[in-house]
Amino acid sequence: MRLRLIDARGGGCFFIVAGGRLPGVSDSQWQLVRDAIVAGVENLPDLVA
Repeated sequence: MRLRLIDARGGGCFFIVAGGRLPGVSDSQWQLVRDAIVAGVENLPDLVA
């Protein structure tokens, strides 16, 4: 997963999250990755406060 946090002109910020499933990753492993991405996005307000 890649995450970029970018300062916006005039204040504030925005972020870009990119993730991809590699060949050979099982459905259960991929679900763990997806859950981690969701949890990370949900925690972004705390990180940028």
